[in-house]
Amino acid sequence: MLERTISHYRIIDNLGAGGMGVVYRAEDLNLNRHVALKFLSRSLSGDENARKRFFHEARAASSLQHQNICTVYEIGEAEEEIFIAMELVEGRDLASIIAEGPLPLDEAARIAVDIARGLVEAHGKGIVHRDIKPSNIIRSRRGVIKITDFGLARSEGMTRLTREGGAIGTAAYMSPEQACGAAVDERTDIWSLGVILYEMISGRSPFASEYEQATVFSVINEEPAALSGVRSGVPLELERIVSKCMAKNPKERYQHADDLIVDLQEAICRMEKGDSTGRSAGRGAPGKNGKSKSPLPLVSVVIAAAAIAVIAAAWYFLPGRPLSRGGGGSDSNAGQVQWHNSVAVLPFRDLSKTGDQEYFCDGMTDAVNDRLSRYRELKVIATASMIRFRGSIKDIKEIGRELGVEHIVEGSVQREGERIRVRAQLVNAESGFHLWSDTLDERLESIFDVQDRISSMIAKALELTISGAAAREPGFAAPDMEAYEYYMKGMHFIKSKFVISFADDDFRAGVEMFHRALEIDPDFTMAYYGLAWAYEHHYMVTEDPRDREYVIDVCVKGCAFDPGSAQMAALKGYVLYAIEKNRDEGFGFLTRALELNPNLGEVNFLAGTCLLYHGLYEQAIPYLARALELDPYYFWTPYKLGVCYLELGDYEKSARYFDNYFEMAPVPLVFPSRYIALNVKMGDLERVRELIELTESKHPDYAYLPYCRAIFRAALGEKEEALAIFANSEVYALLGMKTEALGALDTEIRGTREYPYIFYLDLLNDPFYDNLHGDRRYQALLDREKKLNELAMKRYSSFNARDLP
Repeated sequence: MLERTISHYRIIDNLGAGGMGVVYRAEDLNLNRHVALKFLSRSLSGDENARKRFFHEARAASSLQHQNICTVYEIGEAEEEIFIAMELVEGRDLASIIAEGPLPLDEAARIAVDIARGLVEAHGKGIVHRDIKPSNIIRSRRGVIKITDFGLARSEGMTRLTREGGAIGTAAYMSPEQACGAAVDERTDIWSLGVILYEMISGRSPFASEYEQATVFSVINEEPAALSGVRSGVPLELERIVSKCMAKNPKERYQHADDLIVDLQEAICRMEKGDSTGRSAGRGAPGKNGKSKSPLPLVSVVIAAAAIAVIAAAWYFLPGRPLSRGGGGSDSNAGQVQWHNSVAVLPFRDLSKTGDQEYFCDGMTDAVNDRLSRYRELKVIATASMIRFRGSIKDIKEIGRELGVEHIVEGSVQREGERIRVRAQLVNAESGFHLWSDTLDERLESIFDVQDRISSMIAKALELTISGAAAREPGFAAPDMEAYEYYMKGMHFIKSKFVISFADDDFRAGVEMFHRALEIDPDFTMAYYGLAWAYEHHYMVTEDPRDREYVIDVCVKGCAFDPGSAQMAALKGYVLYAIEKNRDEGFGFLTRALELNPNLGEVNFLAGTCLLYHGLYEQAIPYLARALELDPYYFWTPYKLGVCYLELGDYEKSARYFDNYFEMAPVPLVFPSRYIALNVKMGDLERVRELIELTESKHPDYAYLPYCRAIFRAALGEKEEALAIFANSEVYALLGMKTEALGALDTEIRGTREYPYIFYLDLLNDPFYDNLHGDRRYQALLDREKKLNELAMKRYSSFNARDLP
């Protein structure tokens, strides 16, 4: 079979065999990528019913796109061979990991969470796996958990327990109803996951026997040994979860995998706090009391780091400069992967004779930045913030201190026809010492290799290890060079010009370049990302709903072509949450984006923005602060941070962020309503008067101008004047009109707001509602919102450091 070509797949290597057939590593000759190619055994291929079931279920599985599911690319038949082409996941299956001994308790629980997340996706599409077992779970080299073999009809060998109409699955992992040959639903997969979790904790199967029929009997009739009797230090909550998964009666199990996720995450939190955890520092049996030997629980360290960050942040805000300073004190440290080094790549200089290659230089800067950002221990300043240093007279030491980075990359590009000369050097920002420099002369078509080599050499000079980076996939297919040039031109217009100037001509020019790129290469993901970014920022200025329609369309297309793009996953998550109001799937895509690359400013910004939109302000701050560290001149980030601190009642910090936003924004006083409300709450009514007058002169058609005038009048006690302009719960409350305020507030919370906020913190901290305190109706509303906030905390605040590989 080796070196044979089936359809458009060249067989390279044998990866293993099972009851269904043999799996090979193969090269997809059409898309120039490596895949896992699984062939249906000849004995099954002659069974018409098995063939139909195989094709039907594999097609269903191919519709699943999730970070914890091995993707099915194609089901085909050629040269009398039936095959499935799947994502090639390099790593180890869970069976081999468990064979080495019990896993640390928290690690076992996290793996179970990831498996459950994949099951939520499958069950939501009406697909039941029916053969969840350790050998069908792979942990990639980057630590990502993948469920494999979705939709395969197992009907031969050891997995076949009965004849036609009987059970399909693996005996030791079958649910009782599955073992009896009865109809099954998603609860059978939850049973199987419970068995796996039992094995990860105990190191042994709860039901395995020497004979298959004895195993089946045990599954149906016997209870497994209690986990606490098999391994000391197992928390009662974790044991309860496993027992509930493995209830003989399906009605007594978790009915849905997302409910299991909630309980597992709570158990993990308790283990981190050292709450009867039984958490062990390594594999095998835990210590005497079952707890880690670490001197402080992890969560205590994180809280301490966050507290230090908040204190440190208080003194370094300076007007007119980015609020991020890097290197130590920052709100972004809370719950985030820590950086051990930092670098900023100055815009490459154009040394071409024609002097018209600025877009190409920006593309080179962006590409090197992108590759370096995949080293998770390295802080890399975003290209958009570096553009303002093009042609700067500031010296490297000054730039390094301004951006809070230890190293600077300088470079130049000289293009002559189809050849390029790229020179780059890495400099210590403080000392000016050159750590590395090189000059590369190549053909234009080798530009992607040049980008790889430069970033690799920089990483080597900084003593970064490739294991810390998301290396490029084997079989990476470089985009068409002409399409890539149009993409670079598009990004030059959008990120280097439009996002800074808001000039409509720059927006239209950038969009035109992206469309030309897609005419040449319709599958070019980066061009879709450029379009989505362009239209979303255009919407921020125009609020034209057609812009949002374009964003939705291009996100759907871009994610379909490259599910491994962190930028596209983050944008898709934002679109699903903020535009389509699909919270569950939206947060799923944002989690995936953070798993793929947590070192991108736009990924952190979009994650933090969606948390903010859900009223989870404290959870949003670390992501937005991290975004500001990575992209300190992206003015929307301090705006979002200003909103977070406003709703949390920290008005001084909120004011500093808003001041920074208005100083950096290209359009004077854009979206000032929050800032005006902040100054009303701070009691600076003279400043409010100035801001309203300035808004009236700069943006007379601003939609929220009546609201700003009304709260100003209400704060002055001018009841008739305020109500004649505009009335909402805040205006009524400021005027002491309790019944009207409570009626309007209930409608606003559940009816007219664009985003599905959880309002508990807003109501708790907002002085506009001070007149309502003590009213039992207001207290009832506050209690209701508190419960919703607690549910939101449990369900939607989980993409954090412990979810990252």
